Amino acid sequence: MQVHSLLRTVTLTFLAFVATLAQADEVSAAKGVLKRLLGTRSREFELIQAPAKNGLDVYRVRASGGRVYVEGSSGVAMSRGAYDYLKKACHCLVTWEGSQLNLPRRLPDSSPTEVVCPQRYRHYFNVCTFGYTMVWWDWKRWEREIDWMALHGINMPLAMSGQEAVWQQVWHEYGLTDEDLGVLEAREQDRALRPLEGGGRNRPPKGYFTGPAFLPWHRMGNINSHMGPLPQSWLDGQVQLQRKILKRELELGMKPVTPAFSGFVPGEFARKRPSAQITRSAAWAGFEPTYLLSPRDPLFTEIGAKFLKTYRDVFGESAHLYLADVFNEMPPQFPQATKLRDLSDVGEAIYKSILAGDQQGTWVMQGWLFLNERDYWKGPEVEAFLKPVPNDRMIIIDLACEMMEVWRAHAAVREKQWIWCVLHNFGQNTSLFGNLQHYVDAWDKARSDPSRGQMVGMGITPEGIEQNSVVYELVTDLMWMRGGSPARLGGWLRNYVLCRYGETTPGMEQAWQELLTQVYSGGGAGVFYTRRPTLDNVGEPGPGLQESRHLAELFVKESSHFGRSDLFRRDLVDVMKRYLAKCAEARFYGAWTSKDAYSLETEALQGTLDDLDALLASRPEYRLSKWISDARGWGKTQEEKDLLEDNARMQVTLWGGPELHDYAAKEWSGLVKDFYEYRLTYFLSRYKRGRDPASYQRTIEKVELDRVNHRHPVAAMGPRTTIPFARSLLSSYGTTASREIDRGIAVGKPASDSGHSEPGGDPTHAVDGYASGPYWAASPYPQWWQIDLQASKNIGRIQVFPYRDGERYYQYTVDASLDAKVWTQIVDMSHNTKPATAAGDIHQVGPITARYVRVNMLYNSANVGVHLFEVRIFAAIK
Repeated sequence: MQVHSLLRTVTLTFLAFVATLAQADEVSAAKGVLKRLLGTRSREFELIQAPAKNGLDVYRVRASGGRVYVEGSSGVAMSRGAYDYLKKACHCLVTWEGSQLNLPRRLPDSSPTEVVCPQRYRHYFNVCTFGYTMVWWDWKRWEREIDWMALHGINMPLAMSGQEAVWQQVWHEYGLTDEDLGVLEAREQDRALRPLEGGGRNRPPKGYFTGPAFLPWHRMGNINSHMGPLPQSWLDGQVQLQRKILKRELELGMKPVTPAFSGFVPGEFARKRPSAQITRSAAWAGFEPTYLLSPRDPLFTEIGAKFLKTYRDVFGESAHLYLADVFNEMPPQFPQATKLRDLSDVGEAIYKSILAGDQQGTWVMQGWLFLNERDYWKGPEVEAFLKPVPNDRMIIIDLACEMMEVWRAHAAVREKQWIWCVLHNFGQNTSLFGNLQHYVDAWDKARSDPSRGQMVGMGITPEGIEQNSVVYELVTDLMWMRGGSPARLGGWLRNYVLCRYGETTPGMEQAWQELLTQVYSGGGAGVFYTRRPTLDNVGEPGPGLQESRHLAELFVKESSHFGRSDLFRRDLVDVMKRYLAKCAEARFYGAWTSKDAYSLETEALQGTLDDLDALLASRPEYRLSKWISDARGWGKTQEEKDLLEDNARMQVTLWGGPELHDYAAKEWSGLVKDFYEYRLTYFLSRYKRGRDPASYQRTIEKVELDRVNHRHPVAAMGPRTTIPFARSLLSSYGTTASREIDRGIAVGKPASDSGHSEPGGDPTHAVDGYASGPYWAASPYPQWWQIDLQASKNIGRIQVFPYRDGERYYQYTVDASLDAKVWTQIVDMSHNTKPATAAGDIHQVGPITARYVRVNMLYNSANVGVHLFEVRIFAAIK
């Protein structure tokens, strides 16, 4: 008994010693964050380790005599506490595009404040972020991001880099060679490479790994080998980078989520192991199906365990949180009769493979599959998949709660631990957009819902970052708030502006209030010139030209006061690029509707896009040359540098496959002039010469590919002085497209349909003011769409814009009613055979008095669906 007691005492003493060392590491790590942020002034902060409060992170802050005392339960909590003081007492801000750190000479006194974070986990990143944003980052940029995470209170980041080197070791043990895997070995780097099909780049034999820019989708089993191979130097370099990333995150007390096995195997694995039970996944986005190991094959657990153990050998101990995503945007290919059992077996196999590699492991998965393929994932399917996993050994990332709260739809999800997240950004598109009040309201509603089940945190899951910082500042603040913040958005925004620039004025507050109204209340997404022009998306410009000009005028006016702020200059470029894009859209429409083969409007369009390109060049982060330079910087030989540049160019333009072109579109200097402008003028000239749509479709993809494959140096244009240039642009565009199109009286009114709309085909799209872009879609025909004008109106004209592709035609009728019960037909297009056009169908109908208008979509010559871009209703002229 005495020996046992002595051993127990020694053990407890040792554990206490280890805990003390860990705490010292966290204090030291948090001090490092402040030193990199504030330099010598970080010495004015004293950081103290404190215990957590009921298992939750806590910080306490007080300041007196020019010193700030921050107690925190982790390195993250200490960093967040210091940042909270900097924002509130010193009006500072830290963003991706720069920081405002104009500290007073003597740090202000502050009364003691305690904040207990109500969220156990504050999650960060989307799997796709590692492709769209971070693929070319070096340690310097990663270090800055980890500091941003700590200051904003993030403690559960994804950590996906470097795993391919681990998989390389694992697959070697199963007899696969580097050629099988698609690894460009050092001895191969100087040899002549074979030409790729389609006149593109030179490539070695196809393998398993994709190129670096497409690894996120390879990791989720969507694609193999696309834009490969992977240079061995890339694999080795990513290992060194990941070691630094994990070390720093763990030092700060973060719990990084590292990868696990989800069942996808190389195609060559089937040949090496002919007895393995392997099936093909559903084809994703037009790519070849990948290979999926049966959950009933003993190799599943063996491979999963081997991967995790090898991962720990390479990178050290983990936080025991493991990400495994299967069926991402790919419906499972199981027979109807056995699918519930099959789904259950997959869930059980993934979980058991994690446990085999780490008995303390918890399975983390993104819940996107339940949203994206919701027609497949009904209640029984979701329950079958999740049920084999204990509730406390799984965390589901509810990836896009601002779009659809999966936890509300499925009891099986909320029974597990789950995290409420805002996705916000797809493809790292760079346009200004967001819906601040919606994020606040939706979060407040979710966290106070008594049926929320095991909600354990909040997260941000953008596919790409370094855009719309105001969205992420708000959401990270919400993570640490404990109570009703929704009513205070206006005050929060005023304080954000003050912190962003270090000061504010009534004019600047007015400018941001208009930004909130125009952009950050749900509008603003999408830029016309970044989309491949086709007959189905060419049409009149969208609304908001004058409003966007007025916003630009407000910012230009304030430039005399705020011009020394780099963050202000970034914002000025952002509002100016939005205005110039709308000017370009108006000029494109003018060129499209002109009868001349090459009109003055086409020249004006080119001039506007050239100006836009030059404006964007004033910001280093808005230059294609930087993206390409960062990519080439990872190459060791000329062949590697060229391969990585090809990856970089392909991702931000065509992406690959038949469906994803322009998905990762960017408003970048170099792309605007060399790619988007070239493509738009090609489209105009092609159709002006009378070419048919089919001919255009056959040639545009080749034209784009040739442009992307034109591996020429991209000039890192010398930046113009932003403010004088913005002023001159605003002056020169004073009369551009000053006439707004009459969009009638139906815009924004309540719309409904017969109840069979397709995913994403909401009936409100047909009254959003845009005659191209999002559209109402329903199937099969016949279906009806209806608008409520909310009061009886005298109607004189109706304009209907069906979907168009140059060939299809629609047949429909239009009815009107005062009470939505008795209807009168006012338009008959039931025998129409003329293809739909960008001009729509104009019908003189009145005057007739009605409150409700219904479009009965009877037939589509192309397929069984019916589609409306827009329905416009115009009051009768008195």
